Amino acid sequence: PLIKIQGKPILETIIEKLNEQQIDKIYVVVGYKKEMFLYLTNIYPNVVLVNNPDFDKANNISSIFYARKYLNNTFIIEGDLLITDSSIFTAHEGKSFYNGFHVNKTDDWAFSIDEKMLIKAFFKGGENCYQMIGISYWNHNDAKKLKKDLEKIYNSSNQIFWDEVPLNYCKRNYNVYLREYDHFKVIEIDTIEELIALDNSYNLYV
Repeated sequence: PLIKIQGKPILETIIEKLNEQQIDKIYVVVGYKKEMFLYLTNIYPNVVLVNNPDFDKANNISSIFYARKYLNNTFIIEGDLLITDSSIFTAHEGKSFYNGFHVNKTDDWAFSIDEKMLIKAFFKGGENCYQMIGISYWNHNDAKKLKKDLEKIYNSSNQIFWDEVPLNYCKRNYNVYLREYDHFKVIEIDTIEELIALDNSYNLYV
């Protein structure tokens, strides 16, 4: 999250896009090298750091587990996304949703949906489906249920991805929709090649 693109850390670009939409509180879950994130609270008064003591023992479910008390009409955002359009941080008719885009084939996490855009299945790799963008929104009722389901599942299943809780393990408790979004406005950065495509100064490292 602190990797810089054109001189600015990716995480700061996310915070600034949230601020454009007047999000009043932003919780950043930290673990590995957490001291490097302390400066954020000086620059952005609405940022609160949340410690994840299990960052090196559990999957990303641990981050949501330790931030669960803050879930309430909440966006949950992965920290490696370069976001160019803040309109992605607008609620959608009060519904809980994931952002995604249609693909013919993917090796990534994806959804299938029904005619009402309700997510019916969540899986890794598929064809003619919707690839997940790591941004979701949880309304008050679903956030309340998510807190309880995280507490029920965490100790026995802390090696899973947190999304599997509402979309697989406790699926019957939720109606979560897909909001289709232009994936060119949200870029996930996982490799040095993807970094170079956005900032050619990283050519020095290959």
